[in-house]
Amino acid sequence: MFVTREHEEILNDPANYAVLKHVAGQEKIEIKEASDETGLDIERLKKLVSKLEEKNFIERNHEPEGVLLEITGENRASIRELREQAENFLEEHSERIGENLEHEERALQDLKDSLERKKENASTMKEERKTRTKVRAVQNLLEEFQDHQNDSSEESLHLFSRSHRLQVFLGSRDRDFHSFNPLRKLKTLEKTSEILAQKPEQEQERRFFGNRWITSRKLRERDGRV
Repeated sequence: MFVTREHEEILNDPANYAVLKHVAGQEKIEIKEASDETGLDIERLKKLVSKLEEKNFIERNHEPEGVLLEITGENRASIRELREQAENFLEEHSERIGENLEHEERALQDLKDSLERKKENASTMKEERKTRTKVRAVQNLLEEFQDHQNDSSEESLHLFSRSHRLQVFLGSRDRDFHSFNPLRKLKTLEKTSEILAQKPEQEQERRFFGNRWITSRKLRERDGRV
């Protein structure tokens, strides 16, 4: 699968992620049951499934008992490929991200000094107030850097990404940074790992109950035997 930013955005969407994680824990699940259990409106769920199916994240089968959803081996391979791409990206740029963020702190300090000079030379009170707000935002982040002691790699990534985003927002960094977003890759890594960790139930006996199919586990839960 050729992984694109769209694949990441689709998988990182909270609703899509919820659907994939839930279905990954089933051998197969009827779409109405998936709607009930995820809390997603059936029509919205159908639209999400169409997009997920298009990207090979899920499979939808029309069978006599209804529309069944499942995460096939091929789907898992696509999700695994997305995870591997995120892993490779983070490993490739590990030096750039770094375990310490001294270079980011220096860049923020330079930005603060520049803003302080701009504030002092402001020609209007409005301009001075706006610049003061920017200085405060940079200062707040610098204080977080000062408190940054032996944080986890995940926390370092969040701080790294926030530093870049703030500098891009204030115009001191090139917007090309948006093509290098470690936080997005980290989220992709976390979500794909969670989905792939889900395993279908061992027992998957299914039979009609009312007007839909349901697993024997669900029947036992309904009867209070679990």
